[in-house]
Amino acid sequence: MTRHQTSNNRAVLRTAAVPARKTLGGGGAAFLAALLLLSCSNPSGPKRNEAKIQGVVYRNDTRTPVPGATIVLERPVSVATAGEGGSYSMAFTADTTYITNVIATMPGFRSDTEQVVVVPQKTSTVDLYLRADTSSPVTPSQSGDAANIYLVDFTPEFISVSGTGANDVAKLTFQVRDAHGTPVDSAHGVTVAFSITNGPSRGEYIFPSSAPTDPRTGKVTVSLNAGTKSGVVQILATAQVGTKMIGSEPVRMTIFGGLPDQAHFSIAPQMYNFPGLDWLNRTDQIMVLVGDKYSNPVQPRTAVYFETAGGVVDASGYTDAAGLAGVTLRSGNPIGNDPVYGPGFAYLKARTVGENGATVKDSILILFSGFPTEMTLSPSSFNLPVGDQAGEVFTYRIADRFGHPMAEGAAVNVTSDGAPVVLSGDVNLEFPDTQSSSWTTFHFKVNRKESDPGAKSGNVAINIKVTGQNGNRSISLTGYVAY
Repeated sequence: MTRHQTSNNRAVLRTAAVPARKTLGGGGAAFLAALLLLSCSNPSGPKRNEAKIQGVVYRNDTRTPVPGATIVLERPVSVATAGEGGSYSMAFTADTTYITNVIATMPGFRSDTEQVVVVPQKTSTVDLYLRADTSSPVTPSQSGDAANIYLVDFTPEFISVSGTGANDVAKLTFQVRDAHGTPVDSAHGVTVAFSITNGPSRGEYIFPSSAPTDPRTGKVTVSLNAGTKSGVVQILATAQVGTKMIGSEPVRMTIFGGLPDQAHFSIAPQMYNFPGLDWLNRTDQIMVLVGDKYSNPVQPRTAVYFETAGGVVDASGYTDAAGLAGVTLRSGNPIGNDPVYGPGFAYLKARTVGENGATVKDSILILFSGFPTEMTLSPSSFNLPVGDQAGEVFTYRIADRFGHPMAEGAAVNVTSDGAPVVLSGDVNLEFPDTQSSSWTTFHFKVNRKESDPGAKSGNVAINIKVTGQNGNRSISLTGYVAY
């Protein structure tokens, strides 16, 4: 609720206008008669003090006064008619402070109801706003000199760079008002000049450069025409009023890119190696970047459509202001089986529509990797005699059931337990996001620890452990080292 002020600064509460049309003709007259009868049946108390309510009736769209409007106070029932300036006033007796309603009606308008706090011996000010529509009569207004310029409408919400087939013109409507908020009339009309104070500076312009205000509404409209580069355009409306220059707040309009262009269409996953082969409903995020032929991001909410040969992907995504659109790929059937790359691989495709209805598309190859089913170590044992300098070289392999590497973040650790040895080579690994089979086979070396004078001969256990999103697994072997 908003607040109006009484003459002694007491608050008057305002409620939303009632939704139904109300006039005092027909049923409205019966309503008024009933209120009058109710008022007569309510005897006054021993103490009678005068209270007063006053205000102005406006139409809500232009904020111009509505002379001739009927104003009804519900308690006690009082009726007044708005004068030429839309003003009204009514005085009545009130013994106590209470809340009641004030209703304004006028044929051709929807009524407005406001709550008011009635205070004995005080005056409350309540302005009422009749809701106008296209059938409402034009109400005359008498404005003062132009004092402010406001942006009241703009369509569409955004435009695109020119020459791409998308909408590249926006219309902005300003309204010039006097110091009281009344739109300027014909006697106080001004010529409004328009200028671009900031922008991409790539051919954008406004038309016309100036225009007079409408004598009935005080409005003036200008068109912003996009250039060949996206960005934010700042527009200023100004008018000379005598020796004073008035102006609007700077208006910012965004020029977005045009239609998708094949040379500016890119797709990438969060994970090229997606650990989803052996699990249901794991997710991988897919992102596309869509630009127009000028390398600008395309219009927001440009639709991009997706399909996949492995798992399930969202059917479509919509670009944001940066030209990005994202969808989710979920693991599940079907299991990818690309005719070139084999089982576990699947292409995910994205497409949209560019200029002249041309299809713009791209695709990526996703590897669905699984549990480290294949984990081997060779040789299976070793013996390092006294004086051995060469050591023993081992090869181990870690792969899923289709021979593919683990996903990004998987870690491999090779450790020993028992008689002292030195381990070198691929003993501490962390996997990148890779589809390469070179990340399935590794090597390490075991040497006697000659630097340890207290070393004693004995058995040694070599342990290899892999952990990560593909699951955890380990293998081991034993050998002997002599000192």
